[in-house]
Amino acid sequence: MSIDIRITQKGLLKKTLPLHVITGSDLCYGTSDGMKLKENDLSSDEIILYHSNHISRGFSIEWTPEKKDYVDLRALSPDSREGLNDFFAAIQRIASYWKCEIEMDGNITALSELVSLIPDMQAFNETVLESVCGDILSGKKESLTLYSVMFPVVLGVPEAEKFRHDVDAFGRWLHEKQSVDAYYARPQFFRTEVGVVGRYVVTEDCRTIFPLKGQVPLGISDPETGKGLKCDRYEVYFYSISQEKMLGYVPFETFIEIIKAQAERFDGANIIFEGLSMEALQKIVETAV
Repeated sequence: MSIDIRITQKGLLKKTLPLHVITGSDLCYGTSDGMKLKENDLSSDEIILYHSNHISRGFSIEWTPEKKDYVDLRALSPDSREGLNDFFAAIQRIASYWKCEIEMDGNITALSELVSLIPDMQAFNETVLESVCGDILSGKKESLTLYSVMFPVVLGVPEAEKFRHDVDAFGRWLHEKQSVDAYYARPQFFRTEVGVVGRYVVTEDCRTIFPLKGQVPLGISDPETGKGLKCDRYEVYFYSISQEKMLGYVPFETFIEIIKAQAERFDGANIIFEGLSMEALQKIVETAV
């Protein structure tokens, strides 16, 4: 679910909206493809904003330095209490800088009215969190992927049990997971004689967050059909920094069976493991032959 806000500038003499008005003194920004944040980047019209002291799901704004007519902002739910407060604070800064009209979910609203509704929207956010956690605990859903600032995080049963009635613990978890110093593995896709192959890469001595199941990231389409990409199989390649070369590869399932013994649970769909030496990577390749 989302909270969608459009702020439209009124008057004949319109002015641009400086980035510092949007970020205030505290927020960081970047662009994202849904799987990884590119910090301090403005190459896209849609930027992601977040607070480095409480990294949450962040919020987005469609903005360019030249834009004068309107901006669209979106916050996702469920999110942390602090994340939503950052979102509403940015709206108030923009509305104070521009002479404007605010539209929320299709309805025109005054800034004062919007501010008065913040407690209700925070309460609704907690209701959404309780609902999605309930769906997981009841078996209606196996898990829930939450597209967030740094990378997606996944609620599973243990998370649902902890956060169903505790939005503050949920917020701490969002920050903790996204503050981890590790590479978030994502596949690249290649069309081969045996079909579409998704290839993950594990790099020597690199702490890595890795999925238990190979998957096509949201939004990836097949260039030949324009429809969602379907992957026929997944492989894991191993790269040596010290030798600057690929050491080989194994089927995805083979790697998961080997690595599970030394990995820890990261979230509802991923594990995390410490960096593997070149010798350990070579051993995996040789064992799988």
